[in-house]
Amino acid sequence: MKQLRTIIVSMLAGALLATAGTTFGAEAYKKISATLRPDLAVKVDGEKVKLQNAPLTYNGTTYVPLREAGQILGATIGYNAGTITIDSKENQPASKPATETVTEEWIPLKNLSSFGITAEIGQTQADGKSYGIKLTGNGITIEFPRFHDNIDRNVLAYYESADETKTIAVKYVGGEKYFSLEHLRRCGLIAQ
Repeated sequence: MKQLRTIIVSMLAGALLATAGTTFGAEAYKKISATLRPDLAVKVDGEKVKLQNAPLTYNGTTYVPLREAGQILGATIGYNAGTITIDSKENQPASKPATETVTEEWIPLKNLSSFGITAEIGQTQADGKSYGIKLTGNGITIEFPRFHDNIDRNVLAYYESADETKTIAVKYVGGEKYFSLEHLRRCGLIAQ
């Protein structure tokens, strides 16, 4: 009897919470419990890849981080004003040599100093890759811990700052890294 009462009270509370969110036109958020699965191997085209963030399992489904999966597969992942965008490799323009791709909107890593920005790339890890970059300019320093120094495909990647308040866009073209001038300005690293 006590168990039945608990079930009924739980159902009524759930119904009340579910209708409360829709009554006011707001989306209902709910807290879930999931299991991180660092033990799962991820392979792309038969080659094992290492994710910085472990996949997780919830309700019998395994999820991988979208931004990392997109970068690995060569897709462009974006986020703006509550909308996630995914541009597949097929929908992206064919890659061109760096000299044709870069305009005044994109600054090569090696030329950031001409805009008063210093860049410190993270140390090389056991997998031979470097992660993280610290950019200093205009009197401020911002760290982007998920920045990848060694991407060998032509992709556009977005990286969030350590405090998740700033984003930079980086183009990897022909083995070079190009930073969005617009994003560097938005981050405050270059004076407006």
